[in-house]
Amino acid sequence: MTSLDLATHHGAAIRRGALRIAALAVVAALPPAGRGCSAQNAPRGDRTPAALATHVMTRFANGTPEAFAAVFPDSVIRAMVKAAAERQATRVSKQARVLWQRDGRAVLFLAGSVDSLPAPQSGLRGGVSAMRNFSGLYEAMESGKRWTVTRQLPADSMNRVLAHLIHAELVPGKRVDVLDTIAIAVGAPYGFVAHLNNGVRIMDVRVDGRRAAHIYERGGANVLGHGMLWVDVPPRPRAQLVLTYSVAEERRSVSRGATDSARAPAPVADAGPPAYGEYFNTSGWHAYLDLNSANDRGRYSVTVRVPAAYRLTTSLPQTDTVVGGTRIVRGESAHPEFLVALLYDRHWMPKRTTVGGLTVETFFRPDARVSHDTVAAAFARVYRYFVARFGPANDPPYHAAVESFGYGATSGCGQREADLVMCGGGVSDSSTRASTGNPSYTWAHETSHAWTLNADGPAATMLREGWATFAEGAALAAEYPRLGPAFWERARNGVMLGTEGRQSLIPPGPTGGYYSKGAWVLHMLEYVVGDSGFDRAIRAYSKLQFEAKPAGYRELIALMSKEAGRDLTSFAMPWLTRRFMPDLDGQVIGTRLIVSQRQPDGAYDLPALDVDLVTASGTVQRTIHLAEAVDTIDVGTVGPVTGVKFDPGHHFLLQRRWGEVVRFELPVSKAPAATAVALAGRDASFSTRPIAAAREGDAWVVVLPMSEGRYPWRWEIDGVASRDPALAGVRDVQAMQLVGPYPR
Repeated sequence: MTSLDLATHHGAAIRRGALRIAALAVVAALPPAGRGCSAQNAPRGDRTPAALATHVMTRFANGTPEAFAAVFPDSVIRAMVKAAAERQATRVSKQARVLWQRDGRAVLFLAGSVDSLPAPQSGLRGGVSAMRNFSGLYEAMESGKRWTVTRQLPADSMNRVLAHLIHAELVPGKRVDVLDTIAIAVGAPYGFVAHLNNGVRIMDVRVDGRRAAHIYERGGANVLGHGMLWVDVPPRPRAQLVLTYSVAEERRSVSRGATDSARAPAPVADAGPPAYGEYFNTSGWHAYLDLNSANDRGRYSVTVRVPAAYRLTTSLPQTDTVVGGTRIVRGESAHPEFLVALLYDRHWMPKRTTVGGLTVETFFRPDARVSHDTVAAAFARVYRYFVARFGPANDPPYHAAVESFGYGATSGCGQREADLVMCGGGVSDSSTRASTGNPSYTWAHETSHAWTLNADGPAATMLREGWATFAEGAALAAEYPRLGPAFWERARNGVMLGTEGRQSLIPPGPTGGYYSKGAWVLHMLEYVVGDSGFDRAIRAYSKLQFEAKPAGYRELIALMSKEAGRDLTSFAMPWLTRRFMPDLDGQVIGTRLIVSQRQPDGAYDLPALDVDLVTASGTVQRTIHLAEAVDTIDVGTVGPVTGVKFDPGHHFLLQRRWGEVVRFELPVSKAPAATAVALAGRDASFSTRPIAAAREGDAWVVVLPMSEGRYPWRWEIDGVASRDPALAGVRDVQAMQLVGPYPR
């Protein structure tokens, strides 16, 4: 059947109401013997995989955290169980099945849930919890006639998603009925598994036209985790998986940034048709394997029917027609994607413009604060810059922006969904923030995502968000040269206060270091490789993603190494795997400069490191390649050296030991009624908490040793941050003397 025939078939199925079999989900047949044995009646002891599955899930539901930890290897899940026990939350065992067994190895399907106290968000966003999902596939191994769980198997192990052909009928404020035909490749002997939102109600599952045995475990609104679908599919290079299901729409009032009540529409929970709604891409409204897997990149063809009074976006390049009282929107991906979104609004007035070959579409309400033309010009401006450096990212070139009150009542723009940029209600002009203390370039950040949005592997988030932050800084410096240095100082401050000494990029941590530190990793690669070689490497890296090939950090390092003419693994990997940045110390003994790296977790490879040697007659600069914890450099021709400064041009992310002792003063007359005054690093530039000021005569005073850098600051009066511009500023600290550690 051709794609056109299949589309016609799907459309007819929806129109016949096949997706409206209200709440009558087909009960999945139990898997056949050897592929899905129930563990409920297994013998006692872990002498069989079935007994092991029962044992693990019994301890999950009823055991102490220590008892569960004794039989389960994953530290993240053990911590989840411990936290649940401490808050006396109910743990529920849902599945304990053996899907496959052979030669001392087995694959288990374990599923459970934790009732959260207090309840997390309900519906779509709550269904896909930020907490790592427990339910899924696990490997079990036999040793000495005993079986143990060894590891969790990712959903994408040996399986691939090749394409989605989605037909959907959207009922505003209630649900979306979906018929998703997924082209898959199955290499695993234990079937196909995918994630789905908790709110999914499955009606039918078919493989190559026949009903397929399957298990779908979904939690309720008060459950941490998300749904897991297993389908009995034997290994084959290509199969057609057809899922028929319905997804309940999340109902909620405007909350995020809801400070402009005059603009906010009525909540969707109110009586009558809702004004807007959304199925965000990360909500799992359609099946996916893993957010960071190259095996989950496929072409999308999405057709959605919605009442004609509504406008809708698929987050892809799309067409829009009206037949009778129904609007039919068809979206086609320009290249392989991993997730798409559906958003709708009764008041949008979509506009489309082609500027310099780039098609820009906006889905804004008539009273949006930013016009379509302004957004189109901003997109086109930064897109031209990126294409000139890194080649085209879309074919055809397409970018869209949507005003979403579900994203936030007055939020700026700041979330990418396939080819779409999300903006909060009102669409405030957040294209640039030209403050020299905290510059940003939102349109550049979100536009640049197109080049690395399909990055995969354990550093995928860094390769997406770190790249976008790097590209934001590059575009900002190109368009506003005076803001470039301030941008990188801001990013460095983010590393110092966010991740330094706390987390690495691999494995990723919870504090968002992939933005600032990830950007600095790319910034340093650009310096080491050179901008032309760096640009060629990014072009090749982007091409990998558009061809749905693996595109992780190893591939990026290999491409950068090719352009550099040498292997850069020793340079790049420490920045990804270590928590501490280089901390360099230099001592001159006779005619030798002894350079040592003092950070606690190993030496870095620092090529082309500039060193300023301060002498009585001036400063002499040397460039060295520092690759060891301690190295010696002959400085006999320089003369007596009185000081050493590393990396004066700030090409590398290093600890800075030179700076000034800075005195901040607030005259009492500026805050005559104040009983307590404190100094705060604005936008977390140099302190995680306000620093109390001391009263000295007619002034409040804070004295800080500050390392070289750029630090926005403001005064807090009696615990309240002042909004008076006269009580805030930016301090540029010079490298005047040795001052010690970074202020926190």
